[in-house]
Amino acid sequence: MKDIRILIVEDEPTIARNLAMIVQSRGYKVAAIVYDQLEARDKLSQELTDLVLLDINLGGNFDGLEIGKLISERYHLPFIYITSYADENTISQAKVTHPSGYIVKPFEDRDVFAAIEIAWYNAHHQSDSGLNRESINQRLSSPLTKKEFAVLQDLMQGKTYAQIAAEHYITINTVNSHIKHIYSKLGAKNKIEVFNFVNQ
Repeated sequence: MKDIRILIVEDEPTIARNLAMIVQSRGYKVAAIVYDQLEARDKLSQELTDLVLLDINLGGNFDGLEIGKLISERYHLPFIYITSYADENTISQAKVTHPSGYIVKPFEDRDVFAAIEIAWYNAHHQSDSGLNRESINQRLSSPLTKKEFAVLQDLMQGKTYAQIAAEHYITINTVNSHIKHIYSKLGAKNKIEVFNFVNQ
């Protein structure tokens, strides 16, 4: 639990440092602190992050909502909005990006800690699919990447290759490549064997 790497996306350096201190005081790791949308996109693409603390209003713009949408659709990571805005319009825009939490500034240390704990627990105890990347990877000599696990989740939900490609903004050839890697790592020859491995 405490080995999770948290990316902090916050354009106010003082608040960013405060969040980093809270994160580290609870035994978590800070993957990075970034201050704008471009830096956030770059860090997310490196796949070195397990959870994101995300300011909605970056540099006077609501760029955090775009990052939230990107995380939800492409990276499938738990993320928590941290913002000064609690009006109905902002919350309405935020909730459709499927955040794991919403913290209103000013916040207490315990608010951040509780939000992280709940977001992490919910992300790794998904009652709808029952899939847990950590428990699956413990049984593998070569662990699944975050992207492979996301594709595996989609596969288990019965989505077609075309649906998976559209959801992850990748080509069908790339989906094929991910699925070949999944089959290889799980020692499976077909979808039934994948299902059997996951459910054993």
